[in-house]
Amino acid sequence: MILFVCSQGRLRSRTAELLCLFGGVHARSAGIDKDAESPLSDSQVRKATTIICMEAEHYDALNQFPSFRSRTGNKAFVLHVPDNFDRLEPELVETLIRTVTNFVSNSAVLASAMQRGAALLEAQEGYRASLGTRSPRVFGSSNEAYDVFPR
Repeated sequence: MILFVCSQGRLRSRTAELLCLFGGVHARSAGIDKDAESPLSDSQVRKATTIICMEAEHYDALNQFPSFRSRTGNKAFVLHVPDNFDRLEPELVETLIRTVTNFVSNSAVLASAMQRGAALLEAQEGYRASLGTRSPRVFGSSNEAYDVFPR
């Protein structure tokens, strides 16, 4: 599983997660903030084969988790994607795919999956409205689009 990490786990990392899921790659998103949609946990870190952080502070936060500190050959990367995008914003999608290609080792498969996910989403009329953009209410909300992804 690929774990994407940002501050709130709502916009950048959730966009990357959706691109991967729709592209056929098992992924999850989490945030380092205490009030994140899905707060980063040791369990998530332990289960991840690759961890992709949006900023250096997110990578630094991984060191608080025993599973990360005890891993040999950590596969964790920083994309340097700033927090100035809405979820699924076309510029964010393009930035994520480009930075994954530049910063993640063996990124061809992941970038290709993210491109497939972006194309599939783009082909669905109204997908941005159904998946939401800023400040979503994820699970247990009235938005059924979120309920198809198990936590």
